[in-house]
Amino acid sequence: MLNNALIPQQGSNLSTPSFVPLAGQLQFIVYDSNVVYRSIDYGLTWTSAVVSATGFVGKISCSTTGKYVLTSANGRILVSSDYGASYTTNLRTGLFRDNAISASGQYQYVGRYSSNVFATSTDYGVTWSSATISSISEIYVTSTDGTGQYVIISNGGDTTLESYNYGITFSAMSGIPSQGAISATLSSTGQYQFVFINGYGVYRSSDYGSSWSLILSNAVVDGVYSMSCSSTGQYVMICGYARNIFQSSDYGTNFTDSGYGYSRGFGCAMDYNGVHRLATGEGADKWWVSSDSGVTYTRRGVVLSTYTTGAAMNKTNA
Repeated sequence: MLNNALIPQQGSNLSTPSFVPLAGQLQFIVYDSNVVYRSIDYGLTWTSAVVSATGFVGKISCSTTGKYVLTSANGRILVSSDYGASYTTNLRTGLFRDNAISASGQYQYVGRYSSNVFATSTDYGVTWSSATISSISEIYVTSTDGTGQYVIISNGGDTTLESYNYGITFSAMSGIPSQGAISATLSSTGQYQFVFINGYGVYRSSDYGSSWSLILSNAVVDGVYSMSCSSTGQYVMICGYARNIFQSSDYGTNFTDSGYGYSRGFGCAMDYNGVHRLATGEGADKWWVSSDSGVTYTRRGVVLSTYTTGAAMNKTNA
């Protein structure tokens, strides 16, 4: 159960862990107002802090050790270099919703919702540059691999693009339906890539995005707003709208229904080998935490008035 005594007052910072986090020990969830929840004990207890005075915090990402954390909100990009204890603010114009970060934390990407502006940092979030991607109307989805070389962006409607050069240039992805992906996840090297195309299902590439195949139809899962995979891509979890968590242990060839679900969830995460897993929910659903490779899940967190928007965890030992 959540220890409410551990939740600081709004506006306060969280403390920097006095230990070196192990894989899956550091976990993050963002609430759609302006709050980041953090656990330093594998999701057992959670603390919270307000990170944006402008409201609505979008997705959240962290480096493989959890030292660097990236999230975004109305008019700002928020970066932490102390395991999510505190955040620095980079002021921008517009709503930056989805974001992605490389394994080391060096490469960080944020897409602007309701616009085609794509922001990039190559120095661990210290400085940022922005570019306009003319071939896309807005950026609803942003995802990258562990190297930061492969970057997928989508407007969630009719366009999905991929960059093979650290977000410098983008081109249309071939081999998938023209509808835009509403979620994506990549393995640490970028070899395995997974996207969900609304109305069709989950597509997989095992050759760095060169070719794609449908591996799970929309009839089985729909409204998949979040996916996560292990470092190699062997273990995959997908979280749909009003659906249970579906999981694969063979690179997405076969999926099984975990039996655990929620009415509304927009975030999931797992560590490097899929042992520790996290899936978000809304309201009384709270969120699900697993420490046995998804065999069983336990409800954690707090009862929220609305839904969470993203989840992240450190994949490897710091």
